[in-house]
Amino acid sequence: MMSWTGDKIGDLVSQGINKAGGMSQQAGAAGYKTAEGAAKAVVAKGKSLIKKIENAELPEYKLIDNMNLVHI
Repeated sequence: MMSWTGDKIGDLVSQGINKAGGMSQQAGAAGYKTAEGAAKAVVAKGKSLIKKIENAELPEYKLIDNMNLVHI
């Protein structure tokens, strides 16, 4: 069973992937610089999400490998 927090994180990740997908389609026309920017955007979004989880007040959850939240 996934919590509200897990659902919200999943939504944010999905939005980031969708945005990066649009950027990567543009990359075909604009060259490797755009593709590089799209890749960096996805990495930055992932790092931002991890930082938010680590700093959140969620004592009953723990972040483990691959951004999985587990209920303690």
